[in-house]
Amino acid sequence: MNKSAVTFLLLGASIAFAQGPGAFARPGGGFGRGEFGRGGFGAQRPVTGAPYSAVEVRTFEEQLATGNVISRTSQTTLYRDSQGRTRSEETVTPAASTGKQPYARIVISDPVAGQRHVLDSSTMTSVTSRIPMVKAGTAGNGRGGAQARPVGTATPANRTGRSGAAVTRAELGSQVKNGVLATGTLETEVIPAGKIGNSQAITVTRETWLSTELKMPVETKTTDPQHGNSTMEMTNLVAGEPSAALFAVPSGYTEKNAGRGGRGGFRGVRTGQQ
Repeated sequence: MNKSAVTFLLLGASIAFAQGPGAFARPGGGFGRGEFGRGGFGAQRPVTGAPYSAVEVRTFEEQLATGNVISRTSQTTLYRDSQGRTRSEETVTPAASTGKQPYARIVISDPVAGQRHVLDSSTMTSVTSRIPMVKAGTAGNGRGGAQARPVGTATPANRTGRSGAAVTRAELGSQVKNGVLATGTLETEVIPAGKIGNSQAITVTRETWLSTELKMPVETKTTDPQHGNSTMEMTNLVAGEPSAALFAVPSGYTEKNAGRGGRGGFRGVRTGQQ
């Protein structure tokens, strides 16, 4: 299997493909992800009335034709309150050659105030931008600008996907995942031989467990011979209201205004107050 690069974007794309009902937004993590959180400058639909805190653990593994294996794991602490405000925290470890110490990157998205704050603990700065608003129940832009499905709709159980792939979906029933009841689906995508230069058919499977209570996936598993295998699991999951202080810029941070969606350059500096 030859590739010029391996990236976690493949993981996010797989999860986005796996989701069925449009009523669920992703928890956060990675640029461009749906729901108000970590990236994505397009309009998003806030998820209200489903507060939680959790640690999102993502793994990625790819075995190369040489027998070499590429493995990666990341952890992100996530919060969402009843108003749809979200916070994500992750540790960034710079390359050893830079001589820089690990630091915290925090993203706070506030659909109530229409603002998004990106905090960098190494510089004690917060870049604030405006975020476009979408009324609850309407479709907004998802990952990569894809249009989200309206609430209450679902993809067909059998359909034709990209590259002429045959896609089928099976229901897996309900199970308790990390303390919450979740409903599972298994999507199987088969790309016929010759469609993308492949000598044999390629089968990709995506298993997704969605929590109706929290309105988000709590576990996903993707098996993809082209791009590697990946998992996402919401651990230390607590359904409940996080502290309101988590969704404000802490005192001591210098706040820079980046304008709408992070574009247009800085337009002022002030100190954030908690």
